[in-house]
Amino acid sequence: MALIEAVLTYYPKGIGDQSGQVIIGRTENTYILRLLRDHIVSEAMEEVNMWESIDPGIAAVCQADVQKLINIFSFLIPEEELKPYLKSIKGGYKDEG
Repeated sequence: MALIEAVLTYYPKGIGDQSGQVIIGRTENTYILRLLRDHIVSEAMEEVNMWESIDPGIAAVCQADVQKLINIFSFLIPEEELKPYLKSIKGGYKDEG
């Protein structure tokens, strides 16, 4: 199974910008990954909406890129994991009191 994680990275700026990156944290939490996915897709759709009033051709290219992005995310973070685990209890709950 593939592993996907989000990494929070700090890049110091100033004298000697060539200094390395500092990883602050990382997570494999699917809830956080879905939040990031939704935010990235939302920003991409905002770009499509902006371009629609300026240049419909560029908007169409951006829309195709959004669809590719959605397809990639659907492979990496499947929605099936969101489905709750439900169990049928025949006869339902009985109160013994």
